[in-house]
Amino acid sequence: MFVSHKNSAIFANFLVENSAPTTGQFFLATDASFSTDSSLEPNKVFGQSRISDDFNVSGPQIGKFSATFLPLIGPNSSTQTANQMALITGLTGDFATGHVIQFGGLTLKQCYLSSLNLDISPQAAITVKADFDTYNLSEITGQSFTGQNVSHILTNNGSGAYLESIHALAVGVSGSGVSLPDSKEQISISYRINRSPVYNLGDTYPSTVILDSVEKQVSVNGENVGRFIGFSGERAVLNLAFHPFSVFVTGTVTNNGLFNICTTGRVVSQNLDVSAEGLGGSISLIENVF
Repeated sequence: MFVSHKNSAIFANFLVENSAPTTGQFFLATDASFSTDSSLEPNKVFGQSRISDDFNVSGPQIGKFSATFLPLIGPNSSTQTANQMALITGLTGDFATGHVIQFGGLTLKQCYLSSLNLDISPQAAITVKADFDTYNLSEITGQSFTGQNVSHILTNNGSGAYLESIHALAVGVSGSGVSLPDSKEQISISYRINRSPVYNLGDTYPSTVILDSVEKQVSVNGENVGRFIGFSGERAVLNLAFHPFSVFVTGTVTNNGLFNICTTGRVVSQNLDVSAEGLGGSISLIENVF
């Protein structure tokens, strides 16, 4: 099964585990998809012809939900700022039952974040690409994708600041390290979360999902690359402070934002590029979070 939709509202309560979201707990997604596959292998018997539809279950069934979000925050936002920020800062941890996501009439249970990517590009709103593993497929409610009309929510109060995004122009950047670019023109942040589901005999979905590891990688494009790294890389610290776009308008961007992402790790790769446009560089910074 595979469903995909453009400009779809996603409903999720990332503040409380295994809790159905309210109508105010919606996320705007520029794209979203959900897919499932059966884990089958053909049965083979020596001396007998194969049967075309004879297969055996070889493993558990896991759904894959992916979406690219535009986090909406602000002092008078109806989308619950804390819930929007939880998507970015609160889902890489260990959870007993996972979270519930509603997507176009489909209710997905026992959802666990597997990867998260933030793209910070010049003059643009910040997008968040999130991938989830969905373990409890036996309790999916809904039989078809119906979409969701949230136009009445989007136009409520008629205020542009009512649904306010985090923006590249409103990001405070600070840090230290001799192997960082002189300027920070584009930054991407990636989390990779490894988990192990635990199944009881006779169950089709896990009783718990154990957190194994969390790794964060930050890529920075800018001018030059600083001092070249050695065999063990080079220690660096990069702090990003995220603000609503209105903070840029008022000129009050600081290094203490609505939320901060601080990376303390090692520069493990560098790339230096010389062209007619000038001298460009990029580095990759890795942090072992868990």
